[in-house]
Amino acid sequence: VEARGAPRCTALMRHVFTDLVARRQVEAVVLAGRWLASEDAALARTIAFIRAHGVAVTVVGPAVEYDGSVPLLLARAVQAGNARGIDRFRRHGARRERAIRAIALAAGANYYSVTLRECPRSACRLLAAPGVPIHFDEGHVTQAAARQLMRDFGWPS
Repeated sequence: VEARGAPRCTALMRHVFTDLVARRQVEAVVLAGRWLASEDAALARTIAFIRAHGVAVTVVGPAVEYDGSVPLLLARAVQAGNARGIDRFRRHGARRERAIRAIALAAGANYYSVTLRECPRSACRLLAAPGVPIHFDEGHVTQAAARQLMRDFGWPS
């Protein structure tokens, strides 16, 4: 299994794959990341490796991303009198969402769509709680949003 990223992250991934998954010391693994199209094959191989060891896999799809810091964009939009003005800064990643979902399901993993939870209809949620933006930067969710997403998924928060 390939592990890319910062050394602290790759060390953790190697530990999980070689010590926990390979020795069947876990029942399930949740994979979340910001996968590039060039990493699709590696994601499929990772899921296959985990499944081959009898461990369940859930892939968490991408969060909505914006061209700029959401709190700043939202503050400017509210100041201009139109909170929905932030929508023009949203990147549409529906194609990427579908690709990751297809890879996950084809490889035998469960799939959890953050995008569908954030944008259940045509408009995306802007706040995770009163006064708390759903994102703290261009794409990472706040702690309040993460808790809400976990509840939506049926996990304890």
